[in-house]
Amino acid sequence: MAKNQRLRTRSRRPDTPSGAGRLKKDSDRVLHPEIRDALICFIFVVLGVFVYRAYIFDGKTDITPDIMGVGAPFDRFVQEFHDQYDEAPLWYPHIFGGMPFQASGSYHHLQYSFEALVNAVLPKGLIDALHGRYLFHLFLGAVSMFFLGRVLSLSRSACLVASAAFVFSSHMMGTEHANRFICFMHIPLVFLATYLVFNRGRLFDAVLLGGALGSQLCSFHPQIAFYTAMLIGLYAAFALINDFRDRKPVSVLLRHSALFTGGVVLAVAIAAVLVFPLQEYAQYSARGLSVGGSDVNVPFATSWSFPPLEVLTFIIPSFAGFGGSLYWGEMPFTDFPNYLGIVVLVLAVAGFVLHRSRMTLFLVIAAILALLVSFGRHLPPVSYVMLNFVPFFGKFRAPVMILVLLQFAVALLAGYGMHALVGRIRAGKDRLRLFAGRLIAVVSGVLLLVLLLTMFESSFQSLMTGIYERADAAHGSREALVNNPEYQARINDMRFDLLMRDLWIMALFLCAAGGLIFTTRRIPALFVTGISVLLVVDLLLVADKLIDPQDDPTRIENYYSARQTEIVNAMQDDTGLYRILPVNEFNSNEYGYFGISTIGGYHPAKMGIYQELMDQVGFNTFPVLNMLNTRYLVSQQPIESGGLTPVVESEGSYLYRNETVLPRAFLVDSVRVIAEKDAIFEAMRDPAFSPGEFAILEKPIEERLGPLGDPSVEITLHTPHRIEMAVDAAAPSLLVLSEIYYPAGWQAMMDGLPAEIHKTNYVLRSVVVPEGRHEVVMTFEPLSFTAGHLVSRIASTLVLAGLIAAGAMRIRKSLKNRA
Repeated sequence: MAKNQRLRTRSRRPDTPSGAGRLKKDSDRVLHPEIRDALICFIFVVLGVFVYRAYIFDGKTDITPDIMGVGAPFDRFVQEFHDQYDEAPLWYPHIFGGMPFQASGSYHHLQYSFEALVNAVLPKGLIDALHGRYLFHLFLGAVSMFFLGRVLSLSRSACLVASAAFVFSSHMMGTEHANRFICFMHIPLVFLATYLVFNRGRLFDAVLLGGALGSQLCSFHPQIAFYTAMLIGLYAAFALINDFRDRKPVSVLLRHSALFTGGVVLAVAIAAVLVFPLQEYAQYSARGLSVGGSDVNVPFATSWSFPPLEVLTFIIPSFAGFGGSLYWGEMPFTDFPNYLGIVVLVLAVAGFVLHRSRMTLFLVIAAILALLVSFGRHLPPVSYVMLNFVPFFGKFRAPVMILVLLQFAVALLAGYGMHALVGRIRAGKDRLRLFAGRLIAVVSGVLLLVLLLTMFESSFQSLMTGIYERADAAHGSREALVNNPEYQARINDMRFDLLMRDLWIMALFLCAAGGLIFTTRRIPALFVTGISVLLVVDLLLVADKLIDPQDDPTRIENYYSARQTEIVNAMQDDTGLYRILPVNEFNSNEYGYFGISTIGGYHPAKMGIYQELMDQVGFNTFPVLNMLNTRYLVSQQPIESGGLTPVVESEGSYLYRNETVLPRAFLVDSVRVIAEKDAIFEAMRDPAFSPGEFAILEKPIEERLGPLGDPSVEITLHTPHRIEMAVDAAAPSLLVLSEIYYPAGWQAMMDGLPAEIHKTNYVLRSVVVPEGRHEVVMTFEPLSFTAGHLVSRIASTLVLAGLIAAGAMRIRKSLKNRA
């Protein structure tokens, strides 16, 4: 019984590292604690300015190919739409025949988040000058991690280490997607709020959780928000189990559960303007055809699975070629390694070894689970469970991205390690000598290995070259590299040179870390300074290679000015409604920059029915092109076809007019009802398919259609959200509109009365019109957006008011205590 009691007492050990009280007392002697906190936070401003110095001081830009080809057309459309209509654009007409814009996560301007608060307070010019989207959110992530450490009773130096290890890791510095980076930087704040809910249990903590998680959800990267939800859900289960083991009253468990649930609900409410439309669109998108089970698209959901061999990139960043054209791993491609930092890992191991607590145990569990899930298709049992039993997991195609949770856990463990080492240096604990001895053994082993590899460099290079060549040969997208032996040899030499350099850098930093621990045992301040500088330098050496500033701040304008060819001018001169098929640039969004709509394009979450049309029917036949209102074809090779008329040739490209194209709206007097989609595809592939004469419907209509006679259809107004048509029918007819079918928002009115929209030719819309003249109006008014916007405004107002009130009360209490 006594033994059991001792074990139970040990299990209640708080997460306060040994020596915490003494460290805090010593550190507060010189300056007021709040001033010390502010100074440490200011360090991250300085480091952030250093990291983004090229943008802030040299006027460079972060325009990437993604921004150039995808973001710029979207941004121009948004600006023009705002200027013309003064409302949020919900439908984008220029790719895939049209698709939801805000519901697909492409419209980022309407949000209730930390970024929106910054934009409301600071001038846009100042934000742009300071590279604010990155700098301010880096500061948010660093400060949140710092105060998470303080709540966990870590010393300030340990919190500094944890913050630096998180925000300057390669996963953070390497991402070129601002929304993803912003989501990353919310993770510490969301976890801090969750920790407070289960360890303090105040209403304010639930409000903070709602605000933090809601802001992250509004940052428009659902995958990272989903992984963050997995992390806090895991911690919630972990905390409740511990509460139960500690025999806390049921009322406490219920209170914690209610606060956590309330915080999550509040977060969803804040982000409702995004979540409601996104959830509604999920069932219609190519990604959201399922939420789990046997119909998950496994190849899609495991596209970017983390190869187990690349675990070595945690300590050797260039082991798999670093990124870009030098990458030789099994993922389709990558721009950066998942480098954790050798100094960070040493401290993380020290944290787990020297400070055993519930929190360090949880962090190790979270890190291991994140690593296993990241393996994706390389670890089928785990992948099967995640895809089939975790709702929505199959919607995302990059399991490797969950490694951000591992980096968060390792960074916090490094903070524990820093604190534990300093505590033992001050206390002169024997256990530190044992840890230092083991570390010296590891350092010696690594140094010996690197020396041996250097001595036998030629043999090692031959071994690695063979690995590179086999990896390239097995990767279909590297065929051009494999077919050019001379170029491949140069690439392999560069890969190996990077590997050898990083091996030596790893060894030297490991030696330096071990040396600091061993030689500064009696001078804690020197150890703290040395290890902190070493860690930051280690991470920034890699980060500096990942940040790629561009010289020309007008790069977008110059790029599209060069793209304004005679072909583009000729199409812009045609002021009618039409779409184009860019034969050799099907995945390009760039024509949208000029206001030209295409039946192709790129979007990670295009409409599911459109994806099926592309896969099952394709765009190789005129009937399909005609029904999609494809008036022009742009090709880099001449096309011989009786239905095409040459228009202009410019800079090696050819523009053809499709003479058999159907107008944007037309009438037919015959329908074929086909319920099964496979049969529909077969009918559309049939050479006899004639969309101008008959329409394919999936459900029968009650009306009997008559002969067309001499009908007329005139589109009197066409905007992204509203289409007005004047129709004159000689008999009951089917009005086919060459616009993509999306029932979650598009509504039809005929002569002021509601009319049913029929799914036509699998992807289009139609309305039955009686004989005579009629006005048909289609409007895009998704209730999910209207309701979501209202809920978001109410919830965000409540949270902001709650946080301001709590802050005011804290200031008032502080002033009262000082008085």
